[in-house]
Amino acid sequence: MRPAAVTGTRALAAVADSLTGKLVVPPPAEEGWRRQSLSKGAAGVAILHGVRAQNGQGSLALAHTWLRRAAAGGVTDGSRAGLWFGAPAVAFAIAASAPRHYPEASLALKSLISDMTRARLRAAHARIDAAAR
Repeated sequence: MRPAAVTGTRALAAVADSLTGKLVVPPPAEEGWRRQSLSKGAAGVAILHGVRAQNGQGSLALAHTWLRRAAAGGVTDGSRAGLWFGAPAVAFAIAASAPRHYPEASLALKSLISDMTRARLRAAHARIDAAAR
């Protein structure tokens, strides 16, 4: 690597360490965090910690802590659920942050997501058949 690239890599690593350090303990639920959100909640932070742990830069225990927060109280499987929120987001967070650590939860989420997908496909086909948007 060139010297500037090394300096830039170190700077990025320092920023990542600083941000990660601020996200060790999940905040109280009433602070408005979206538990199941990849972009604004515990599911996304679980991925941060899990990937860092897989690269030898952190603790997998932190990923588990944030995954527990993401799944606390159940997961959303309704119309609001999708890649960025709800059951699909939590399933992705588990797969990315702690692969092979939660086989039962992963299987249950897979079944839930399959049911959601079938329901959405039925609704889409009904709209198509009715020539509706």
